[in-house]
Amino acid sequence: MNYAQFLSRIVPPTPPSIQEDDYWRMANLSSKKTGLPFIVWISSGQGIRHAARVKVARDMADLPRNMTSVSIASPATIHDGPPLSPADLRKLEDWISLNREALLDYWNCKLATDEVMERLRGV
Repeated sequence: MNYAQFLSRIVPPTPPSIQEDDYWRMANLSSKKTGLPFIVWISSGQGIRHAARVKVARDMADLPRNMTSVSIASPATIHDGPPLSPADLRKLEDWISLNREALLDYWNCKLATDEVMERLRGV
């Protein structure tokens, strides 16, 4: 059994924008690391066709299709997923602004996960 077959048994089908092989690309950041009231998922943009984004989840166990996808550009724009409250979006924008350079370096594969973790700051 290959990895995709394994995932199909434990993970419900995902929308076309998220492939099974994309799960391993994301690193999750806890509230302790970010200072935000939710989990932030970051990833490299290798093989991705859209601009740099982060994903936001209320729970560590949320699947990508239940996450809110938000651009790293200024101003942050929600692209899909559940809406964020205006207050939560403002907090996320503040965090992105504080960490934009590191997030973009990670997105552009200039940093490894451990290197971006060292550079990220909480709000």
